[in-house]
Amino acid sequence: MLDVAQLSTAKIQETIKPSLGSANMIESGSAVPQDGSNIAGLDATIEDVSIVSEEGSAATDEGDLKLIFSKPLNSLRGCTLDITSYASEERYRFIDCSAFVERDTLQIVETTTLSFGYTAISYVWGGLDADPEMLRKDGSFHVYCGVRSDGTLREDGGPISFKALGYACRWSLGVSAKYLWLDRVCIMQTSRVDKNWQITRMYDVYESCTECVILPGGLQRLASVFEETTWASRAWTFQESIVTWRYAVVFTSDWHDARAAHWLIPGECHWQYLTDMLIESEHLLRPPLDEALNKDFKPCLIFGRDGAALSNLARTMEYLAYNEICEEGEETISEHNIHQLLLQSVQPRISSRPVDMVFSIMGLVGVSLQSERFDETDRFHATLALVDAMLREDTESDGGNTLIDIPLWAYPEAIAELVEGELPREETGSSTGFPDLQELAAMMDLSEHPQQSAGRAHSKLKILPSNYDADLTEDSPEEHATALAHKIPSSYMLDAYHGGQRVIFRHEEEGIIELCRTIDIKAQRTDGESWHLQTLADLVVFGWSIRAEGHPALRVYKFDISALFE
Repeated sequence: MLDVAQLSTAKIQETIKPSLGSANMIESGSAVPQDGSNIAGLDATIEDVSIVSEEGSAATDEGDLKLIFSKPLNSLRGCTLDITSYASEERYRFIDCSAFVERDTLQIVETTTLSFGYTAISYVWGGLDADPEMLRKDGSFHVYCGVRSDGTLREDGGPISFKALGYACRWSLGVSAKYLWLDRVCIMQTSRVDKNWQITRMYDVYESCTECVILPGGLQRLASVFEETTWASRAWTFQESIVTWRYAVVFTSDWHDARAAHWLIPGECHWQYLTDMLIESEHLLRPPLDEALNKDFKPCLIFGRDGAALSNLARTMEYLAYNEICEEGEETISEHNIHQLLLQSVQPRISSRPVDMVFSIMGLVGVSLQSERFDETDRFHATLALVDAMLREDTESDGGNTLIDIPLWAYPEAIAELVEGELPREETGSSTGFPDLQELAAMMDLSEHPQQSAGRAHSKLKILPSNYDADLTEDSPEEHATALAHKIPSSYMLDAYHGGQRVIFRHEEEGIIELCRTIDIKAQRTDGESWHLQTLADLVVFGWSIRAEGHPALRVYKFDISALFE
C-alpha cells in the first residue's frame, strides 16, 4: 500500500512549479484612472445606474454573450449595484475586462456556457477595511444583497474597490482571458433560484477558468504579505484553491523578499503563484526554528494563523500533484484517502452559512446536492446527504463495501456519555436509548446557533478544536468494511433495507452500529416523495457509529447486499 507520508516532496515541487509566462504583465500604470470625482451617497440604488439601450447578443469569438449592463465607473462611484432587473436567472455572468481597463466602464455579459477564457476571483467576504479616503480617491461601489425575512438588509460584504477589481482585470487580459468572474457581481444576490443554481455550479466555474486571482485581503484593498487575513479559514476558499491549484495566483501589496519579487504594478500589486507560497516556499508560512527565534523576524500572515487549515491545503495539493505525475502502472493515492482528507480539511473552517461547509466541497468529491433541500444551518443534514451520495458513487471499493470517517465539529454529551461509558445491552430494537441520526443531526446543527441550545440539557455540546488526526483514518476501508459485513447477520441487513424498526448491532471493536437504508435523512420531501428514488433502489445498506478515539468522528459504512437477493 502506498505510504502517502513518504511522498517525494522534491518531485512534487518540480512537477507543480507553474509556468511563469504571466510575468510579462503590464509593469506600470494604475488599475483605473484617478479622476478625483466626488463619491456618491452610499445609500444610492441601482436607479442611479442606468442600463445601456443596446441590449442583445454580442457577437464574439467565444460564442454568444448578451450584454446586460454597462455604465462608466464615474457614474458607479459610491452607488449600490443591483442587476436583478437586467439579468436572467440561471445564467453565467462575467465582467468585460477590456471595458473596465481600457474604457473605464463596468460591463456585464450573460451566457449559458463556460466555453471561453475568463479569470475567477477568490477572496474573503468582508475582508480588510480600506482607508475611507483611499476608497474615495480610488472609487468603489456596493452590491445590493436583498433583505432578510425580518426586513433588515443582508450583509453586502462591503465596498468593492475599482482599483482591486482593476488589478484582476489587468491580469486576466495579460493571460488572454477577456472576462472576469466575481460572485458578488455575477450572481443575482436577490434571487434564491439563481443562487441555488450558481452554488451547484461553483466547482465548474473555477474548474473552467483560465486562472484564479486570489485576493486574501478582500475587495477593498490589497493586503500586505505580513497582514493577517482569514482566507485560509473560510469554507469556499478551500474549494477555490484546490480546484485551481495549478493556476492560482496571489495578489499582495508587497513581498517579503525584494530580490524575488514579481510585480504587476511596481510598488502596488505583487503576484506569486499559490503553489510557490504553500509548497515550494514552505518557510514563508511556517518559518524554520532559527528564523522564528529571531525577534526581528516578521511572520507572513497573508493566509491567516490557522496552521491546520494551511497544512491540510498544502497536503491536498501534494496528493493531487503526486497522482498527476505518476506514470502508468505506479500506485497512486486512492480516491478514498483524498476524499477523507477533504472532509478533514473542511472541518475547522468557517462560513456565514454553516451549510456552505458542505456545498463548498461537493464538487471536489463529484457530488451535486440540491441546495434548496437544506436550510442555512443544516450543516450536519447536508453532510449526511453528501457522504450518502459519495459512497453510492464510490467505484473503487472492492465488492461494494467501504467506509469513511466524518470528523465532528461538536460532540453532543448525550452521545459522549453512551459511547465513552457503558454500552446498552440490547442488540436490536428501539429501546437502546442511543440517539438516532435525526436526533444527532438536531444536536449537531444546534451547534451552529449555541444561543438556541442554551439551557437544553439534551443538546449540550462540546465544540471541538480543529485537531483531527489523519493518521487515524482507516487505510483499508474496503477490507475493514467487508470483514465487518461478515459479522452482521443477514437478517439484520434485510431488516434495515426494508425499513421499519431501528436495527442496532453491537460490535466488540466498532461499538454501537445502527443499520439503515440511507443516511440522507432529508431524502423525504414534505409531499412524501423521495428526492432520489433511483438511489434508494440500490441494493446497499448503510451503517453508522461514533468513533471516539482521538478526535471524535462519525464513521459511515456502506454494505453491498446484492448477494442476499440472488
